Amino acid sequence: MILFFATAAAAENLTVRHADGRTSDLVLETREGGRYLRASDVSLLLGASLDRRPDLLKMTIRLGDHRVKVTAENPNIVVDGAVVRLLSPVIFRDGDFLLPLELVGDVLAGLALFPARWEGASCVLHIGSVGMRILGVRLEEHSGRADATILTAGNPDFEEGRGGIGTIVVRFPALEIADDSLPQPGDGSLIAGWAWEARADSVFLRVLPGAACLDHRVERRVRPEGVRIRFSASPIADLGDAVSAAVEVLTRPRREGRGGEQVIVLDPGHGGSDAGCLLPGDLPEKTLVLDLALRLRRALEGIGGMRVVLTREEDIDLGLRSRAESANRARGDLFVSLHLNGSLAPGRSGAETYVHTLARSGEERIRKAIAEAASLYGEAPLGGALTEEIRLVPWEAVQELHRARSLEAARGIEEELRGARGIESAGAREAPFAVLVGVDMPAVLVEVGFATHPEEGSLLARDEERARLAESLARAIARFLRGES
Repeated sequence: MILFFATAAAAENLTVRHADGRTSDLVLETREGGRYLRASDVSLLLGASLDRRPDLLKMTIRLGDHRVKVTAENPNIVVDGAVVRLLSPVIFRDGDFLLPLELVGDVLAGLALFPARWEGASCVLHIGSVGMRILGVRLEEHSGRADATILTAGNPDFEEGRGGIGTIVVRFPALEIADDSLPQPGDGSLIAGWAWEARADSVFLRVLPGAACLDHRVERRVRPEGVRIRFSASPIADLGDAVSAAVEVLTRPRREGRGGEQVIVLDPGHGGSDAGCLLPGDLPEKTLVLDLALRLRRALEGIGGMRVVLTREEDIDLGLRSRAESANRARGDLFVSLHLNGSLAPGRSGAETYVHTLARSGEERIRKAIAEAASLYGEAPLGGALTEEIRLVPWEAVQELHRARSLEAARGIEEELRGARGIESAGAREAPFAVLVGVDMPAVLVEVGFATHPEEGSLLARDEERARLAESLARAIARFLRGES
């Protein structure tokens, strides 16, 4: 179901009235017939976290457990998985996203972690007092690891302690619980059980680790706001600022003995509450790229000599890190992430293929970390003849080891799409794409076309076009794996 919101009457400023009697004004920008606030101002006003993707013209606005996903120049937004249609689209200008007033007042104010009331007729936003409290617990379980995030409103103090029989205790002084429910750990979980305990002056979360839990860490989170308890079946490495807080334990046995079979990992972008962009007819990107991945799998299996693994085969939420981890478990020979593109210029069309490159701010320290790891092990940190040792490798550094082969795969895909199908192409590009970080194999991200281009978006929505596209991609991948690209 698509919901429509009406906009407020004209006004030059948004008036904010606080619970303590203060009043402040925010200047509204008039653009293309609508009134807008800068996303950075909205973040400060409502305590929202912003995950910006200016390269894709997309942004996720986080308010506690709520997620609002927007795409520039698209009036459709996704609010906690539901599509909402605004009268004015989000705009990207001067390096920031501009949010239409109706989005701020009618949608985001109602999702704030504190009382907020919107008066559209007078263009006034009433802000209540912000009380620190526990909003709930989110549990994410992976192979050998579990993350329990205690979501909070505000930034409360906490203390870690120990109880009887190895129980982990996290104490929050002078805090109330808005939601005391706890997720049920799965079978074989690193969490055997947990419970809240409320006393006169404090709230306690008591956790009994499972038998397989070897280590844990309690730390403050900024996005989302709260406290995270990480449980691990292996020691948690602490490299401080020297490399990164995100370190993976990776093993890389030799590839002999696979009978010549090569593994391709296909990653359909988005999924679940993340719809991606919308094509003509409101076809979401998540649905189109999953359909393309399934067609591509059939085409590759038809060529023979290849096993194809998908990071998702249904419409589910899947984090970026989980995609890389599932690819590494499959020990693939090539990782291909499938997406659609978008642009403020509706005339832009064609495919774009990317490989991961380190952000400039982290490039020097990561290259240094690779050199230090090579010195420590007497060889490159991944691969080689060692099959038993477990090697610690910076998560950001892993894809850098496959950069040359990734570029080779990207160029082969570009040539196929440009030659066989006549698709315009800007050539293989390099950018710091998060979905490719940590993928321990050659990896590319393919934007198969522009959803914002009227003709190309409609063309991609057709079954026959996606079938042709899958065949083209399959030929390029097969040539790369045969060493012909």
